[in-house]
Amino acid sequence: MVNKKFWLGILVMVLVFGMTVVGCDDDSTSGGEEKGILDGTFVNQSDNSYKVVIQGTSWTSLKDNENYGKGTFTLSGNNVTGCSTHSWGNGTWSPYPSDTFSATIAEGGNSFTIITTSGWDQNFLGTYLRQ
Repeated sequence: MVNKKFWLGILVMVLVFGMTVVGCDDDSTSGGEEKGILDGTFVNQSDNSYKVVIQGTSWTSLKDNENYGKGTFTLSGNNVTGCSTHSWGNGTWSPYPSDTFSATIAEGGNSFTIITTSGWDQNFLGTYLRQ
């Protein structure tokens, strides 16, 4: 009888631990990508041929709906610091020198403004609204 109580106690602890792990999942990740406030597609307001698609902490830029560049970024409050990692050419992504940019995010994450770049097409500067 003592042996059965011991195993029942072990089973209860395993179930409690399992429920804690499942119950504490805040769905902050999906498919290996971190979800972010900026996830979505954004269009440059001064020249709508420039777009940025964001997923987690990765971005892809489009020019005339064609791939243009991609990279990563970090957030600190409403400030974004990012860099490019690849450029698009001849139908393929190629490693690209790390050009950088900085941006600010508007309250609620429905827009952001790229304020500085190093080496980028300067037409990417400007305010982008969520599409």
